[in-house]
Amino acid sequence: MLLSTLEIVLFWRNTILVTFLLVAMAVLINLKSKKYEVIYFVTVAVLATILESIAMSTGAWKYPEAHILNFPIWLPIYWGIGGLVMRDLAELIKRKVGY
Repeated sequence: MLLSTLEIVLFWRNTILVTFLLVAMAVLINLKSKKYEVIYFVTVAVLATILESIAMSTGAWKYPEAHILNFPIWLPIYWGIGGLVMRDLAELIKRKVGY
């Protein structure tokens, strides 16, 4: 997640490069993943992007280079990666705490 955030911060003006780098990261993450993890990735990517698009339609914020339905093309990939990171972090905390 940190690496993907850094990519967006460094290359935010180059949407094609950011999209390529995030797609490469997502493919690498999903190559070693099980089927349910890929489904989780896609579900989080789609639902979170839809919710963010709805929030942006209220005028809360906007992206300078929106390409699809009011958001940049790299956003779903970023949400998917973030969803996996948060899920893995929650599992790690549960194991360490003992729940």
